[in-house]
Amino acid sequence: MANILLSAKSGSSWTGNELNAFNIRVETVDAATFFNMEQLPNPLVSEVILLNERRPLGPLVKDDRLFFHYMRDAEKGEESFVHDFAAFILGMFGYDEPDRVIHQRKESCAGWRLMQSPMFA
Repeated sequence: MANILLSAKSGSSWTGNELNAFNIRVETVDAATFFNMEQLPNPLVSEVILLNERRPLGPLVKDDRLFFHYMRDAEKGEESFVHDFAAFILGMFGYDEPDRVIHQRKESCAGWRLMQSPMFA
């Protein structure tokens, strides 16, 4: 049997071949089944975010306004914008409390190499 060398890929680049190679099966289930709960708790997100795909007209509270800005930037596909959006969402859900910090990996800025901060939990 031939040895197949599998290289690392982003999850969004996987095809059925990679799923088969790692014996991964995808099943579609509803939220209650996935979380093994009959009734899911109420979301901790503002209804403005839950009910709108795009920023609605009019004034918004700061977290809602920033959510739509970060989301719009992340949709451009630039990796650093996606990281910014993910970090914002983690903070919005309180993953930076009580004594945790959300760090983002910054490799370079204007041609200068920056020190990468370790992630603390």
